[in-house]
Amino acid sequence: MIMRRKRYPESILAEEEDTFLEEIKPPIRCVREDKEPITSGGEERKNLAVIYAGYEPLRKGGTPIRMEY
Repeated sequence: MIMRRKRYPESILAEEEDTFLEEIKPPIRCVREDKEPITSGGEERKNLAVIYAGYEPLRKGGTPIRMEY
């Protein structure tokens, strides 16, 4: 990965990790340890609705949309 600060490129080594695996670790840990997750399924659903709403204008030719939740 190359980041640019001003005019000079700087190389930064980043560890390669499986992001999918990192995403599913917390829910699996909750099931194994019989604990409540940090966020509820309802909260995650709202988050996904916001993300998908961001893509909706692209499908409609760039027309802005209004979303209430």
